[in-house]
Amino acid sequence: MRRWIVIGAVCAFVLAIAAGAGLYTWRQNRMTKVWVPLPLNAEVTEEQRQGVTADLERKIRDHELMLEIAKETDLASKLKLPSDEAAAQRIEQQLFVELGEADTPIGRVPSINVGMNCKVKHFKLMGEVSTKIMEHVWKMLGIKAPEKQPF
Repeated sequence: MRRWIVIGAVCAFVLAIAAGAGLYTWRQNRMTKVWVPLPLNAEVTEEQRQGVTADLERKIRDHELMLEIAKETDLASKLKLPSDEAAAQRIEQQLFVELGEADTPIGRVPSINVGMNCKVKHFKLMGEVSTKIMEHVWKMLGIKAPEKQPF
């Protein structure tokens, strides 16, 4: 009888480990979003916001810009893609530009969110890509980049 109890306990332990590994893998492969907000003036109308968002998305989706960002972030080697061209296509597929809200020192204001749809396991990497895209957006718009906070 003791032998069956030991075998049952070992099987339950192995099953628990396998379930934990499966749960971890499932959570890491779920889709999420990472973005950087570009706050807008609260007095801007909805139509103007939509126009600015569409114009900005058209400018951001330039293939040469995506290729430059892929090279700057070394995305091809980090995602084990065959080339920077494939990395640029991956950015183009996952990129989004949408209207949203941002928390600022003066309260919640409308914003344009520029970011990436990605898996949880790539969240940090795509956060770097989103930040790099926003640096280019600031240059396009002629806005001085915000000061980086020391940690």
